[in-house]
Amino acid sequence: MTVPLQVRGEDRLPSVDTLNLRFGYVARPFERYRLQPSVDLYNVFNRNTITGRTKTIGPNFNRPLTIVGQRFVKFGLRIEF
Repeated sequence: MTVPLQVRGEDRLPSVDTLNLRFGYVARPFERYRLQPSVDLYNVFNRNTITGRTKTIGPNFNRPLTIVGQRFVKFGLRIEF
C-alpha cells in the first residue's frame, strides 16, 4: 500500500538559468569561398543548478543526482565553396 505524504509537485527543484552565447562572422577571402569562424560559450556564469535528486528512502535521500554541465567553449569554422 502506498501512502502519499506530500502533494505531487510540492517539492520543486530550482529553476535552471543558463546563458549560452555564440559569436561569429562571415568572411569572403575570394569570390567563390565563404568562411564562417565562430565561438560558442555554454553556461557562461558556470551555474551548477541541481536538475535531479534521489527519491529513494535511505541514507542517500534527496542527494543530487544530476546538475547542469560545466562551462565550456566550442570553436568552429564553416567553409562554403
